Amino acid sequence: KKYTKESLFEALAEDPIFQMHKTKNELWRVFANGVISGSEFMSEFKSRDDFFEFVDQLASKQGLRLALPLYVASEVDGIGFTLACDFLKELGFVQYPKPDVHIRDYFAAIGPRYKKSFELCKTLYNLRERVFREALFDVSAHIP
Repeated sequence: KKYTKESLFEALAEDPIFQMHKTKNELWRVFANGVISGSEFMSEFKSRDDFFEFVDQLASKQGLRLALPLYVASEVDGIGFTLACDFLKELGFVQYPKPDVHIRDYFAAIGPRYKKSFELCKTLYNLRERVFREALFDVSAHIP
């Protein structure tokens, strides 16, 4: 069966286990929208290898690296830049850290510009390139 965002939400809503209210901001509606838009995004690629090649092309170009999580976040409902980075990292693209609240808080102590995930990622890339020369998300292992 092919679902739309609304029909998936309605299917979930029919199950009493979810005990949800059908409001515009319902979390299960956000979940259904993310499932459908994420599926639509991934279906743009012919295969796993096609997707991985796409990511590798962008990740290998310094000026385009951060465009990829921005693009993913714009295509998949319910996720922003940080979760898009985490999605890519969990797929094995270690050059994408998850600039979560803990890492942002640590770097915010250094300077206010690090409160934004995008700025923090740029800094982590530079740190990796200049100092660590290893997987980007491993940078956090070097922070006391």
